[in-house]
Amino acid sequence: MKQEIFKKIFSMKKEALAVIFLGGVLLLVIAMPTGKGKQGASGGGFNYTGISGNSCVSTEYERQLGKELAEILEQMEGVGAVKVMLTLSEKKEGGSSFYESGNLPKVSGVLVVAQGGENPGIKQKILEAVEALFQIESHKISIVKKKP
Repeated sequence: MKQEIFKKIFSMKKEALAVIFLGGVLLLVIAMPTGKGKQGASGGGFNYTGISGNSCVSTEYERQLGKELAEILEQMEGVGAVKVMLTLSEKKEGGSSFYESGNLPKVSGVLVVAQGGENPGIKQKILEAVEALFQIESHKISIVKKKP
């Protein structure tokens, strides 16, 4: 039985063997852990905290949004280290949004604690960025100075 399998494998064309081999490598790469979960606490300058429901998808979505927001805000001129907290609503967003699936929760509030958050000009730039990104009203966004 094993000999028959080896004969079939070795009688295949090189292209077919290459495709099978690359498919196996792809499966291995997909299954490998990336270690990204450890980066937020010790790597980089940002810190993220979030509040959401019990859904794992919602929590991961919230975590990713908070991480990306903190990273992009830290790239703004005059903004130092940033800590972000998001709240998500149960109301589903759909139709005209970027996420056409309609099953992602909507950001309903944002707290940004940032070095440079005491500066009115910096505060306004952060406010405008968050408003544009999440399409929420300014009264649902709070920006405060981070302790040194």
